[in-house]
Amino acid sequence: MAQIGSTRFLERVEFFNGERLFAADLQTLEEVQRELRWLHNKSLHDSGVADGLAVAGEKGDRQVTVQPGYALDSSGREIVLTEANHIEAVPPVADDGAGNPVTFYLTVSYPATLVASQNQLADCPSDPPGAVRLSEVPVFCWVRLNSTASAGLLQEIETGKRILLATAQVLNCQLYQPITLSQRRNAKPGVHPYIFSAQAALPYVKDTLNFQHTQFGIQLKNLKENKVSFPIDTSAAGFRTSPCYFANLIGERTLDLTASAGPVTVEPLLGISAPDLAEFQLSLSIPAGLLGATPLDALAARLNDLQDQGKLGWSIEWLGVEA
Repeated sequence: MAQIGSTRFLERVEFFNGERLFAADLQTLEEVQRELRWLHNKSLHDSGVADGLAVAGEKGDRQVTVQPGYALDSSGREIVLTEANHIEAVPPVADDGAGNPVTFYLTVSYPATLVASQNQLADCPSDPPGAVRLSEVPVFCWVRLNSTASAGLLQEIETGKRILLATAQVLNCQLYQPITLSQRRNAKPGVHPYIFSAQAALPYVKDTLNFQHTQFGIQLKNLKENKVSFPIDTSAAGFRTSPCYFANLIGERTLDLTASAGPVTVEPLLGISAPDLAEFQLSLSIPAGLLGATPLDALAARLNDLQDQGKLGWSIEWLGVEA
């Protein structure tokens, strides 16, 4: 679903001289900018840690410290910790019931309810009444693994509503091992290429696309279009730029021709041309030089018979790499 689908309809406020403004008018200004900012975040960034939020804890510690940092959840909301050396107590768990340590995730999330950052008193000259400032203090939570009670929280981690910061093993209410950050998700765009692979059945249509004896050897020819290539659909990958394709033939290479000729081993060569976002052209050929004294007409006929009966079992495994 497009990210815009979860964003409310936005209206900008236009003012005029002498207009009487209400709190709702000014609040709308803030809401428009906030919704646009969140839309930007969730459209262009992954949910996860963008900066900081380092977690430290050594074996035997009963608390961990979290450093200031910035993260984004799957709704594009900013989770900001400004407090230095924020302390989170280790969960008070003895063991898993069998004397083994219990694994927890330390997570952080955007607060469900914003609270006023301070009380402003009308009778205090040094703190006159004014705009209420809401605090977006992030919410930290330990989530126990392999617990039915944590199923909902684990789902929120999976969907990016809660951000995983660290993994801890707890035994006797203290860390059994130093805390690890290996499973954190990075909100910054990845630098690795996009890779997609799939498998497709070898296309075959009797009297239209079949094996032919040619000067080269044996080729799977597209008789309808009079060429030696056929399309492989790659639209499921959703490539945005033309990728680099690789293909491999899956299936048995040893074929039994006739009682006189006996079994013969073939090694087809694949060729890729005209790569596009949604398909590429593939050619399949068996060079005569690799077949020795094998009668090519008999081999082509046998391949067509096997394919016609659905017994050849060859398929194309392809991989696309988009930089």
